[in-house]
Amino acid sequence: MTLLLAAGMAGCASMQSETDMRAEPGVSLRARAEGGSYIDELAMDVRGADFGRLKMCLAMAVSNSPVTLSGGTTPPLVLFQPPRMQTVAVPGGDIFKYEDPASATAIVIGSADGGASLVDTTRAVIRFELAASANADRSHLRFRNITRAHLDTGTLPNDGFAPVGAWHAAHPDAAIRALRGIAASIDACLRPAE
Repeated sequence: MTLLLAAGMAGCASMQSETDMRAEPGVSLRARAEGGSYIDELAMDVRGADFGRLKMCLAMAVSNSPVTLSGGTTPPLVLFQPPRMQTVAVPGGDIFKYEDPASATAIVIGSADGGASLVDTTRAVIRFELAASANADRSHLRFRNITRAHLDTGTLPNDGFAPVGAWHAAHPDAAIRALRGIAASIDACLRPAE
């Protein structure tokens, strides 16, 4: 059963056509050596604000929680060997990586729920860097280094965090939806008090 599942997942990734993520506003792709593309960046504007308010909203909307990844360590093609399981803790920590009040720019590191995993038995988690620049008219957000990991791959090896593929079977829309949700939270936080 594991062999069939692994073969099916590999087939899906290579046989599916790439989702046209170029039509998504603000999405940039980068080519992968094996063909196809990864999501490189998601850029968008939100409400204008001063730097202090933008920093506060980043702190409220972005988290960098630790996660635990688990999966098998034995490739599924090894016969007559019981699967060995492995669990790895990936630390979280402070979200602020860089702050420059003079340019009204901050870079934060965060994570978000990435929706159902590729095998729909567990959840995925998205990790990213977010560069945010405050401006009185419109503040600019740029998500980069976008990666995803599946929390539990069962008996299949868990390779940890990897770039998010732009092809249909990689569910890039779930990653984009998670990042747009964070941007919407930042935008709502920047709304002036009435």
